[in-house]
Parts: sequence; C-alpha cells; structure tokens
Amino acid sequence: PGLDCGVLAQIWQPLLQPLSCLVHCLFVWCDFVVRHAWSDDFG
Repeated sequence: PGLDCGVLAQIWQPLLQPLSCLVHCLFVWCDFVVRHAWSDDFG
C-alpha cells in the first residue's frame, strides 16, 4: 500500500544522524575559521 512514515523514519534516521553531525561540525569549523581570520587581520 505504499511506504509507512515509521518505515521511512527507520530508513532515514541512521543516514541523517551522521549528516547532521557533519553539518554541525562544518558550522563550528567555519565559525572558528572566520573568527581566526578576523583576529589575524584586525587583532
């Protein structure tokens, strides 16, 4: 009858968890790089 939302959640959750962690790490790294570059240029 088609895919259940619970089945989709079970399929996507293991895939989305590392992805969201990667995005979080990317934001943290970008923030660090921007702050570091600004402090080097204007500190």
